[in-house]
Amino acid sequence: MNDIEKEKQLLDKFKEELDRQQSILSLEKETLDGEKKVLEEQKRLFEQQKKSFDMQKSILETGFKKLAADREMFLAEKKRLISEINSMEFQHTEDLKMQKNHFPGFFGGVSNFLSLKKRYKDLMKLYHPDNKNGDEFTVTLINREYEVLKEKFETQ
Repeated sequence: MNDIEKEKQLLDKFKEELDRQQSILSLEKETLDGEKKVLEEQKRLFEQQKKSFDMQKSILETGFKKLAADREMFLAEKKRLISEINSMEFQHTEDLKMQKNHFPGFFGGVSNFLSLKKRYKDLMKLYHPDNKNGDEFTVTLINREYEVLKEKFETQ
């Protein structure tokens, strides 16, 4: 019986060892299952963050495209305004030149369009280049002043 008891004790030890290893395996399985759940949750969060990132990226790309289009419109408007300012400066310079060459004495006292026409006709008789005392420069000055005053009276 001694052998049988030894074998029984040996079997009991094997059974205890087997139970212990099953417990360890069971604990390891629970740990792995927990880690698997954590990894699945991390994966879900990663996917959610990726979607959020993609949406933000798309919004930024759209914003940059709009910004580029707005910049082009701004530059075109700036160019147009600079051109307009240059044109206005040129016109102002031309107006100043006309004012420098403007002799108010030619049409002084003229208060309406009819008197302007009459004075112009009289001045042309005097200063026309075909006359003996005619002068082209003076006629040019008279014509300029006449045109300015003519526009002034026509707009009134």
